[in-house]
Order: sequence, then C-alpha cells, then structure tokens
Amino acid sequence: MTEQEQAAAVARRIFATLSTKWALAVLEAIGDHERRFAELHRAVEGISYKMLTQTLRTLEADGIVVRYDHHTANPRVDYSLTPAGRDLLATVHQLCTWSRTHLRELLAESHAAQQDRHDHTGAPDGGGAGPEISVRQRLLCRVVSNGEVKIRFGVGTGSAADPDDLAALVDRLEAARVDSLWFSELVFAPAVDPTVGMAFALARTSRLKVGTSVAILPGRHPVLVAKQLASLAALAPKRVLPVFGLQPAGPGEKELFPVPGPRGAVFDESLRLLRAVLRADDVDFDGDYFTVRAATVGKRPARPLDIWLGGRAPGAFRRIGRYGDGWLGSFVTPAEASAGVTAINAAAAAAGREIEADHFGITLLLAENGIPAELAARIRAQRPGADPGDVIAGSWADLHRLVDGYLAAGLSKFVVVPADGTVSARFVDRFVTELLPRQN
Repeated sequence: MTEQEQAAAVARRIFATLSTKWALAVLEAIGDHERRFAELHRAVEGISYKMLTQTLRTLEADGIVVRYDHHTANPRVDYSLTPAGRDLLATVHQLCTWSRTHLRELLAESHAAQQDRHDHTGAPDGGGAGPEISVRQRLLCRVVSNGEVKIRFGVGTGSAADPDDLAALVDRLEAARVDSLWFSELVFAPAVDPTVGMAFALARTSRLKVGTSVAILPGRHPVLVAKQLASLAALAPKRVLPVFGLQPAGPGEKELFPVPGPRGAVFDESLRLLRAVLRADDVDFDGDYFTVRAATVGKRPARPLDIWLGGRAPGAFRRIGRYGDGWLGSFVTPAEASAGVTAINAAAAAAGREIEADHFGITLLLAENGIPAELAARIRAQRPGADPGDVIAGSWADLHRLVDGYLAAGLSKFVVVPADGTVSARFVDRFVTELLPRQN
C-alpha cells in the first residue's frame, strides 16, 4: 500500500469514528485538559458508562486520545488529546465555522437533491440512502450547534393518549434517555391534564424533563399556576418546562377558561404577575384584572423558571418578546419560523430584553404513513393556500427535511407528536433511532 493509500485509509477510519454519536462530544469534553473518566461522564450529557468506555477505546486506537494510568494506591486514570487529536479538534472547529457560513446554501442543495431523488424513485422514506442521510444529519446537528445551542427532541402526547398507557410510556422514555415528554391542554380528549401528567411523570423518573405544549394561562389565576410550577420545580429541579398559550385548540373548550377582559390583555397581565411571584416573595400587584398582596408561593428555584409561549400571530411574537423566555411554535413553515424568530428578537430588544439563542422550538405532527386527507383538509381550512407538507411530516424522511429547515431558521427544540394521537412503543423506538443521534 502506498503512502497516499495509507493516508486515505486512515482518513476514512477517522471520519467513521467522528460520525458516531459520541466521539465529537467526548473530544470537546476533553479539550486541552486531562480528564478523569467520571469527569467525562458528567460532562457528556446522556452518555452511558458503557458507551463512554467504548468511545474512549476507539479514540485511543485511532491515536486521537491517550490514556495515562497514575499507578497509585487509589486507581486513577486520566485522558487527554494527543497532538494529532488537538489538531483534529481544531480542524473540526474550522469545519464548523465553514458550515455556519454556508449553512443556508448547503441545506438548500441538500433539500433539492433529496427532492430530486424522491421524484425519480418515488421512495417516500429516502429509499436506500438512509445511512448517508443519517451521517449528514448528525454532522449538520453538530456544526449548527458547535457548543452554542443544544438541539433536543421530545415526545408529545396526542389527543388520543390513554391514561392507562402513560406509566409504560414514561418508563420507556426514561430508559431510552429521551430528553422530554410534553402534555397538551385537551380538556375534552382522553389525554390527562398537563399538570397532573407532569407530576406523574416526574414522580416516576429521575432524568426525564416534562413540559406543556401548550397549557392555557388566561382563565386561571396566575398565583395558583405559579404555586403549581414552583412545587413541581422544587420536587424535580431543572426538569419542568412550562409553555403557555392564549386559548385552547379544542372546539368548545374556550368557555372553560373565562377571562375578566380581552383575552390578550388578560394574558399579558397574567404573565407579568406569574413572573413576579416566581421571582420574589411578598409580591404586591395592582393590575386591571388582578390584585394581590404579599403573594408568596413557597420555595422557588434558584434560577427562575423559564416561561415559554406559543402562538404564530404578530401579536404573539410581540408578547413573547416582552414577557416570554422562549417560543414553542406550531404549524409554521421554516420560512415563517425564521421570520418569527426575527420578530420575537426585535420585540425583546425594544423591551430591553434578550431571548436566549436556544430558546426557540416547535411542535411537529408526524404522520408516518403519509398525511391523512382529513388532517390535510383541516390544515388547508386553517391556512388557505398552504401546503400541509410544509408544516406536517408525512414520513420520517419528511420530518428530517423539516427539522433541517427549522435548524436553519434558528430553532433547536422539537416536540414530535404522532398525528394519530397515540404514542406506541414502536413509535418511541423509531423516535430514538431517528432523532437521538441528531442531538448534540
């Protein structure tokens, strides 16, 4: 074998290592330091002891990481990058910079190529190109983030979710290390109440986060809502993700949330009071709709809970900029999401605030076997002239295409909900296979 052939073989081996789920994360965690195994396990979120061991051994075999045994009475082993490893990490950072510079054109070309392949093969799920697309998606995830934003995928319960199935679902998500489980406000549906569902899931788990997608705030007293959130956060720190909306989506449910004035104005005031009592004790508040004296909700998180909001209208974007800590959109195209991010940031700047870069996300419906005609008709009725395929995924390949577009638009948090309303064990297994590798 010539020297050129040897170099090519080594490069292929290194590229294969870097395309695995954990290699780059471990390299970043080591950086310029000497790290003990336990330190690396804490630093690389979500990695198991077994996978960390396997990844370190592979990186050692490739000459990227060196292992030093101190041979002391109390066993101690440190890991650091070799000179070649440090050069490799610097090269990866250069690639990240290049990728961010050309991200939009790369995504456009990728989308066009996938569409052309679909037009010629008719394969709705990517045909035989799965492994190639999977590697590309993992690399895209990492170069978009490069340590700046965390890309996360959660599972949303649908309208047909059976309470009898919730325990098994929660246990399965926790075991699979899925990031989060989300509950929607659907009063007339079989699905459990969001606050009850969150409490149940938190009590069964030690890692799984829970959120609402979305719960309705206008029509509830903000201090009582704050008490519920503060209690959940005290019992399960850093695992409660509240998202609120203006009004319920279910037909006939709006009357269940009566408000003492215009719903938008009540929502704004509710958010001001909610945020106040989640940040301080003995709150006095005089508003147009609420008046409280010395309001206190007990133990509060050291860092106040982030309050995310839903919505896709201009008024919703202004509200998020003024009073929200993040946006969880729904039924918007990637282009509309990009415009929404811009509008929210502008509203926040006008209010003297700033929304964190990784506090933008979206709830996505996934119809694995194609978008049903009834669902497509409902989308067209809500949004005349819109293509349902631009806001709903009709396959896992379509979901990846939409995620690529939303990443380019500045979104990094995704709640995936089965369009048929039920989260089966098979769905969770496919979710883990398809989406967890895209997290960073």
